[in-house]
Amino acid sequence: MLRHMTVRRMNPFTPASLFAAAALAVLGGCVAMEGHYPAKGDARPHPGVAEALRSAGRPVGDATVLAVHDALRREVLGAGPLEPLVRLPGVTDVLVNGPGPVRIDRGRGLEESGVMMESEEACRRLAQRLVASGGRRIDDAAPFADVRLPDGTRCHAILAPLAQPGTAISLRVPRRGGFDLAGLRDAGALSH
Repeated sequence: MLRHMTVRRMNPFTPASLFAAAALAVLGGCVAMEGHYPAKGDARPHPGVAEALRSAGRPVGDATVLAVHDALRREVLGAGPLEPLVRLPGVTDVLVNGPGPVRIDRGRGLEESGVMMESEEACRRLAQRLVASGGRRIDDAAPFADVRLPDGTRCHAILAPLAQPGTAISLRVPRRGGFDLAGLRDAGALSH
């Protein structure tokens, strides 16, 4: 037997509605995203983001369109709020230990990054999305996973309550570039 459900129409002028409309534009363009972004790191917004934001009838400036686009792109395609940390030069590890500060390692020990995970739900959602992008799943039935992400980053995640104080995520960032002979010698891998 079906129950009656009330479906409320979203107010098209709230920030959440604008964000949702822009999200649909980006998600709808994900199939053609490769054709739209000719080079990795190209920051041009998908044209649907501006259209979705402006179709709500409110004036929206270019800065707002770019900010919404960047937030959506990080949330949908990248490592979410961890994406800027993964891209920092010299970072080898990015660590989340439940809600609170995210820590990074640059080879000198752990340090706080200035990025905060706001809630356990945000940590769990990020872990599920990262693991899914590596072709696996993580949920209550399978509460931990190890995957290699499309960019080569290794991801290990454990959901709460197995991980305390909350969902733990570890990203091992591959070294950018390679060693030349002088670099190998300086690192102690070769003798003189």
